[in-house]
This record gives sequence, C-alpha cells and structure tokens, in this order.
Amino acid sequence: MKTQRFLILIVLISILSGCLPSLNPIYTEKDIFFNKNLVGTWTEADKENEKWTFKKNGENKYKLTYLEEGKKASFDAHLAKIGEYNFLNLYPKDHASENTLYQCHFIPVHTFSKIRIDKDKVVVKMVDPTWVEEKIMKKEIDIEHAFSSKGNLLLTASTNKLQEFALKYAENEEAFQEPIILKREKPLREKERITKKKIK
Repeated sequence: MKTQRFLILIVLISILSGCLPSLNPIYTEKDIFFNKNLVGTWTEADKENEKWTFKKNGENKYKLTYLEEGKKASFDAHLAKIGEYNFLNLYPKDHASENTLYQCHFIPVHTFSKIRIDKDKVVVKMVDPTWVEEKIMKKEIDIEHAFSSKGNLLLTASTNKLQEFALKYAENEEAFQEPIILKREKPLREKERITKKKIK
C-alpha cells in the first residue's frame, strides 16, 4: 500500500511543466535562508500572462502564487543553500479541486531548482526529468525512485541523498532545462511615469 501511494503523483504539469517531482524536500532546517530580493512579482519575457509572486510567509519561508492565463496556484517556497549553490524548493499548498474524494487520491510532491537572485532578475534552472530518467535507465545515476503506471518518474530518495545528487550535478548543464529568466514587474506608478515620458 505504501509503495502504491508513492506512485501517485499530483498533476503539476499544468502549473510548472517539465518538473522533476520528489517525495522529500531538498532542504533541512539548517539549510534554509531568506533573501528579501526575492519578494515581489516577477514575469518572464514575452509571457505577461504568467506571474510569479513571492511573499514572506514566516521567518525563512515564502508563499509563491503562480498565475498562468488566469489560473492560480499557491506553493510554500523555501530557499536552501546546498554547498555553494542556492536552490528553490516548492511544495503545493492546495489541490485544484475542493472535492475531498478527489483530493485523497493525490499526494503533494516537492520540486527543486537551481536559482540565482539579483535585485531585478531571477534565474531559475529546473532539473530536466528526461535527462534524469535516461541516466537512471542507463544505470548511470543511482538514486531511489519509482515510476507510476503511466511512466512518470518520482524521486523517493531522502533529503540527504537529494543534496548529494544536487551537488554532484550542479555544474552539469545537461542536467537542467533552459533557464527561466524572470524580470521584476515594475510598480504601477513607475509604469505610468514611463508611459508619460513616451507620450511627451
């Protein structure tokens, strides 16, 4: 029964496509930290309908609200320092449906990505699940995992093993997808000032 529960994946593809789900977080309490520069609303270039809004939600925790074409999802977000690298760990706060029978068929999962935070730019590099799966199948990566009946990969390794995995491949560009580059959304007043200057 426990193994079957491990194989049930929450559907995150519609929210953040191409993620590598993990049963455990990549951080322990000693690893997490807070960076005030992450607080705010961010957008991807040419994707104004997608917004990432980070709000402080505790001493070392954020609430991430991700908006995609009017569809909203909320996550608990933590920044973790693993070795010399910073990672972003996300964990869903709620399910898409309020139906209790529907909800009990899903297990929320963690995802983690490399992250670099500047004042007005954030670069997120998600782990490439296809690359990890290929390496596992070739026995080139040894990390605890499971596959669902539909072939979806779920990492079941402990936090300690996840950190070892992250450190080992942190500099391997093939292990990550194309970076998501987020620009800080300008406050409304600043947008208005820019518009007025263009009119003049």
